[in-house]
Amino acid sequence: MNKRAFIITVRSRSSRLPEKCYRSIIPGKTLIEYIIERCLFYKKYDIILATTTNEEDDFLIEISNYYKIKYFRGSENDKISRLVGAAEKYNVKTLICCDGDDPFIDLEIGDNCADCLEKRNVCIVEAINVPCGSFTYAINIESLKRIQSIYDTSKSEMMISFFKHDEDTQIFKHDPKLKYENIDINNIRITIDYLEDIVMARKLAKILKEKGLIGNAQEIINLYKKYPNIFSINKDKQIEFRNNQKSIIESYSLK
Repeated sequence: MNKRAFIITVRSRSSRLPEKCYRSIIPGKTLIEYIIERCLFYKKYDIILATTTNEEDDFLIEISNYYKIKYFRGSENDKISRLVGAAEKYNVKTLICCDGDDPFIDLEIGDNCADCLEKRNVCIVEAINVPCGSFTYAINIESLKRIQSIYDTSKSEMMISFFKHDEDTQIFKHDPKLKYENIDINNIRITIDYLEDIVMARKLAKILKEKGLIGNAQEIINLYKKYPNIFSINKDKQIEFRNNQKSIIESYSLK
């Protein structure tokens, strides 16, 4: 098995919700701390916090030092180069990507995506049929470096678009086969981009704590069935979120 790591990409600046990484999810626990502790609870791989060289992100380094996890500082807008730099610094071959706005990331799905990546010898594995914010990608470092070498990645927040544009990239879609009968899984939004997302996440985190749940994707789907009113708080933001992603991708020079 290749060396794996959970790489958390996070920065303070955000056009839609400034300094969201410092906003509380539960009393006394910020979004980024919540994610770090989630990775620590998994107790399997190194955790690398990949942030920017901006002065306002100095506090993120203090947080990483507090939790005794590794860190890397790189470009703010070139997310691909930041991931490459973090992986190369710590000799990571398989990146399990953890976005700094996904407090309820399902790391078991991420681990399974990494298994698929290595067994199938593909470039990137994308989790499908999961709530928005449950997991994104497992990536092979050599494939990421190849993308970096053939494209202008100076703006690469939506890095999957580079892989999909490249004819030589092998993408595998991993379906964890979650049980969500009679539910539109696209209505379950557990990522953080807007104020409504924070309100929803706080309510969800409170229920998870009260019930002693980890908050994996299947548990969240089950809670959606029982507490649909909570998930309705930010449901309408999904359309705005998708449109924003589309406009970001359209701004890239994919040639």
